[in-house]
Amino acid sequence: MAEKKFFNDIEITVADDYPEMCRIASEIILKSIEGSKETNLLVPTGTTPKGIYKILSGKDVFENVRFFNFDEYCTEGGLLPEDDPRSYKYYMKKHIFDNIDCLESYFPSEKNISEEGAYDRLIAEKGGIDICLVACGEDGHIFGFNFPGSSFDSVTRKVKMDEDTLRVNKKLTGMDVPEYAVTTGISTGMKSRKIVFIVSGKRKAEILKKIVYSDISEEIPASVLRKHKNCVWIVDKGAASEL
Repeated sequence: MAEKKFFNDIEITVADDYPEMCRIASEIILKSIEGSKETNLLVPTGTTPKGIYKILSGKDVFENVRFFNFDEYCTEGGLLPEDDPRSYKYYMKKHIFDNIDCLESYFPSEKNISEEGAYDRLIAEKGGIDICLVACGEDGHIFGFNFPGSSFDSVTRKVKMDEDTLRVNKKLTGMDVPEYAVTTGISTGMKSRKIVFIVSGKRKAEILKKIVYSDISEEIPASVLRKHKNCVWIVDKGAASEL
């Protein structure tokens, strides 16, 4: 049974395990969607949200929902094609888009490679983000690929992967991944009206401890979430083991 606890004055829901964490996060998203005329979701890829997408798949509630993804890999020649198994369009189709009917879906485009902030302007034109689902990397990177040192004022732009992320992503996918990506900025995510922050597993325990207790700093990008006025924190016991 999940418990709500306070750590450094932050209310955090500690779930027994990963499935319970996913269930709680899914319920928050579904409740936010129900009864809304239109909803704009900003969403991640990776291993952490897979359980949430599995729960959401097949739900008949997304006809008025727009999905915006944080990021997409690119090379010197441009974005990866959506049929490339390494691309995040491929990931989203596999894990949720092929199983639901949504209003629209958006990813950073070729325009975002050359024009910083273009994706942010598109989001604003569509009414801004209502709900942002976000996880974090073992180094605290957040809202896509905003690595330690990224400005809290950053917008959507092209970034170079760091070596640790390349190594981790290769291990997770079994494939070499591109050295570049187009990612939303920290300010992009922080403008969301509601954020659902999920952290799972003992390998994230050390960084979660830093996010909660360290000074809010660009060296720990996810620490910025402590500034958001409507951020729901949901973690499992493994991630919470050092709090």
